[in-house]
Formats: sequence, structure tokens, C-alpha cells
Amino acid sequence: FHIDDTKVRILWCVKEDQQLAAEETRATQTSGIVVKDEAGHKIVLYLSGRRHAGENLDRLLELRDSDLEIPIKMSDALAANGKKKAPTIDAKCWAHVDRKLKELEEIFPVECLIVLKTIRSIYRIDHETEGMSKQKRLEYHQARSGPLLAQLEEWIEEQFGKRRVEPNSALGKALQYIRNHWKGLTRFLSHPGIPLDNNSV
Repeated sequence: FHIDDTKVRILWCVKEDQQLAAEETRATQTSGIVVKDEAGHKIVLYLSGRRHAGENLDRLLELRDSDLEIPIKMSDALAANGKKKAPTIDAKCWAHVDRKLKELEEIFPVECLIVLKTIRSIYRIDHETEGMSKQKRLEYHQARSGPLLAQLEEWIEEQFGKRRVEPNSALGKALQYIRNHWKGLTRFLSHPGIPLDNNSV
């Protein structure tokens, strides 16, 4: 399941908000949910309202056959995309990391290039896995992408450990984002079939 939200204006909700106190109003959004079944077919769902993508996914997973394997959930790192009930294998999006670093590239060209080159290499490696089984793709990434990501993780830790980056700077926050979500970002190295990003949705 790929999930994400985008803002939407719903006239009924705007009318309803006029009757509520300011602290009671809630944003409205359209959740996009792209489901890929075992045969590779994609099903696209759009749900508009006051629920976030994570809440909408929870409701959808309540209807899912409990005998099926635990599904993969790919999303960005927003807390609203977190699940509350059904178990999922959570993965985070490398495209979000790429965007964050590209925004800072002009200010921190050397540091951003190190991260961006690693991301480009991972995508190139992923392209090379086309046509492979999920298991073969996993093993290929473990052999090729694993060492690159280990180097990147070590480099990021060194930036903080040797005080080469100010934690509250834009670069520090971007690198901290990677640290905070490392487990989800590298999930494709430990479980077969994990995509690199949330671009489908």
C-alpha cells in the first residue's frame, strides 16, 4: 500500500466548520492509496474528508482477509500516515529525502552531493533488478546497496559526532530526518518486495 494526503477544500466541511469552535475544526484532505496486488495489478483509491491517509488505511485494512500476509505500507514520515490498528511492514520514501537534499544543494553543495550520489546509486541498482524475483532483488540490493548505505550512515554519524554540522541548521535537520527514519528507509534491504519510494501514489 502506497499512501499520501493532499489538501482539498470540501464545501460541506467548510460550512460545518463555521458552526465549530476554532480548536474543533480539522483540516480536510484527499488520501491517495495505491494498492499493488500479488499479480502486479494496481488499484487506486481516493478518499476525501477529515481523515488522514493512515486513518483511511486502518479502515481499509479492517476489511482485509486476516489470512493474507502482513502488507507493506510505503509512506512519507508524517505522523498522520502512521497506523493505529492493523500490523503492516512500514517503509519510508527515498524520494522525500532526495527532495529535501536538492532544496539545500546550493547552500551545502559538498554535503548534499554525498547523500544525493548515494541515492542515485541505489536507484541505478534498483533499475538493474528489473525482471528479478522479489528474493533475488533483495539479495542484489543487500550486496550492492547495503555497503553504500552503511557508508552513508557512518558519514552522517560522523557529521554529528565530529560537530561538522549544526544540528539546528537546515542541513542538520535534513540529516537528522534520515537518522530518525533509517529503519524505514532501509527496509528494502531486509524484506523482499519493498519499493524505494512512494512515487506511485
